[in-house]
Amino acid sequence: MSGPNPPRAARSLPATPNLEQQKKQARELLGAARSGSATALARFRIHPRLVAFSDDELRTRPFSLHEAQLVLAREYGFATWARLKAHINDGGSADAEVCHVLKDVAGQCFCPGPGGSVRGA
Repeated sequence: MSGPNPPRAARSLPATPNLEQQKKQARELLGAARSGSATALARFRIHPRLVAFSDDELRTRPFSLHEAQLVLAREYGFATWARLKAHINDGGSADAEVCHVLKDVAGQCFCPGPGGSVRGA
């Protein structure tokens, strides 16, 4: 059984994505949302639990870093922050994302490990 379907990517990751930079962007998004930035609040509508919130509900809601991370992940086309993080840690290749989708479906990771060997999870 797979997780929630990610949206179509609204943003593209850089050619060499950096996890620390993504964490910083999530903290900045969180700060902007907590400050009431309309642009930041609108970005939170990609979050599956917040999509139906009114503008007033979003303005008064206490957001968490976890939610900001999920927003970023979904903007990049990933279902979860963990998938985005794994994608970056695996070198950011398209093959790595396919591996994580297969892991959700098959329950085992078939990503190439060191030396090209297949590693299980």
